[in-house]
Amino acid sequence: MIIVDLVAESRRHEYCHFGIYYAIRIFVIIITRVMSTKLTLTIDGRVIDAAKQYAREQGRSLSALVENYLKSVSNQATAKAPTEISPKVRRLLGAVSLPDDFDYKTALTEALEEKHLK
Repeated sequence: MIIVDLVAESRRHEYCHFGIYYAIRIFVIIITRVMSTKLTLTIDGRVIDAAKQYAREQGRSLSALVENYLKSVSNQATAKAPTEISPKVRRLLGAVSLPDDFDYKTALTEALEEKHLK
């Protein structure tokens, strides 16, 4: 797959040839190669037809839609990956009981004010 980006800013150059001034606009094109791999999926034909129609309406390719979906799913999976709780921390769970109306932000603010403003 080749992605072509047209740089939004063009550059204007002027030159003189036989007393006539010419203005030339030069557009810079950057070509970037992106590694892609083929993938074969088995999907119901009606789902494929509906997905192709949706992709057409969005002005995108079906491959791009599937790729973006897979990226979002894999990003969510890594973001929501549970972190391992160490045994020491696990033993502390439930060691402190607080009243139902306890506001930790207020308690933290009061503790910090007491510590730093005295």
